[in-house]
Parts: sequence; structure tokens; C-alpha cells
Amino acid sequence: FLESHPSGDEVDKNLFYLVLANRSFDRADTVKGMEFYRKFDQQAISRSLNKHEYVEKNFFLNMMTQLAANLVQYGKVKESVELVERFPGEAEKAFPYIAMSKRAYKSNSDPQAFVFLDSVSSKTANLDFNSLFPPLDSRPYFINVLSTIGSQRINSLAREILRDIPEQRKFDAVYQLISGLAREGNYYRALMAIPNNLTESQDLQCRGLILLEASKRRELETGDGRWKELDNFLEWTETYFNFLIN
Repeated sequence: FLESHPSGDEVDKNLFYLVLANRSFDRADTVKGMEFYRKFDQQAISRSLNKHEYVEKNFFLNMMTQLAANLVQYGKVKESVELVERFPGEAEKAFPYIAMSKRAYKSNSDPQAFVFLDSVSSKTANLDFNSLFPPLDSRPYFINVLSTIGSQRINSLAREILRDIPEQRKFDAVYQLISGLAREGNYYRALMAIPNNLTESQDLQCRGLILLEASKRRELETGDGRWKELDNFLEWTETYFNFLIN
């Protein structure tokens, strides 16, 4: 369709290649996935972004984030890092590194996850989060992946980051902390991590997260896949980021 488009080579194909690459990887078709990845013109990312309004720009960067995570899953670490370094700024780069860390850990607890976590720390070390647009504050998502991986030292780091988040934005981080702890399988620790100063609605959301992760674990053990698509839908807030590109 693109090759026969009336505008010919004038058509920017980058967004199409991103979508096609990700869909191929989602089907575990690595041959097609790499084929579309190689057609994606990384030198023209800035030009491709500027062809779109902010909603499409946001989608474009989310497709790049998903592609970076897919490349990690199939062992293409060098390619994924090169892709992430094409993102506009340090604040934006933190998000794909978080996604890559989560994917690496999910894929047989690959120790490469810790390398990506270090990259997140490096990218955000000199950021003034108070001056950033709130959606570019990656700390809640960082807390989520830290608490998902777990261990006493990493959980302590997650809590230190949580303390630095302003009160008006703290519940988002608490929500991600509870989600990660429950996903790790430590339901009691997740329950004890719920602050006692939440509203009833916020408290209910946190408890619902624990029940959700317990249900997912039980379904995994029994091989019940009937709710998988619902689970994917509920996780969209952890996998689709608001880069707020103007």
C-alpha cells in the first residue's frame, strides 16, 4: 500500500514500520520484526515526529518504547540502546529504559535488567522533577519496576525515591509501589505498604491491585488464560507513557 501511494517516496513510512515491527514481535515473528526494524529510518526520527500533532507524536514515541523492549526480549540489546538514545531528551529516555528493564527481568530474570536500571538512574540524576511537566516524572514507573524485582536493598531504594515525590503526586507512586510488590508475589508486604492516610477510594484501589495480582498468579498456575486480554488492558497505564510532546 505504501509503495503504491500516489505521493511515492514523499510518504513518511517510519510510523508504519514501527507498528509493523511491534506487531511482528508480538507474534514472535522475529524475522519480520527485524525486517521492519531495519526499514525504520532512525536518522529521520526528528523529521517524522515533526510531521505529526502531539497525540501522534506521543504514539510514535510509545511505539519506539515498545520496539526497544521487544528488541531486548529477543537479545538485540545493542540495537535497543541505540534506539533509546534517539529520544528527544534525558527525561524521555528514562521511560524506555524502564520498559526494557521490566521486559528483561520478565524474560527469565535476565541480569541485563539491572544495567537498564542503572541507565534510568543516570538519565534522571540531574533532572529537576519540580520543573518538568508532571507526566515526564518517571519516578512512579521506576518505583514499579524496582518493587517488581524486589529484594530488601531494591525495595529500600524504591521507598527512598517515594519519599522525594511531592504530596500532591505521591498517590501515583504509591499505586505503582503496591502494584510492583503484589506482582512480585509478596502480598503481605504489599498490604503493609498501603499508607494509612489514603482516602477510602485510594485504599480500595490498592487492595484491588493486590487481589488482581493474586488472581493472575492463580490463573497462571492453573493455565486459565480467559482473562489475559483484560489483564493486558488493565496494565496499559504501566506500558503506555504520556511524553507530552509539543
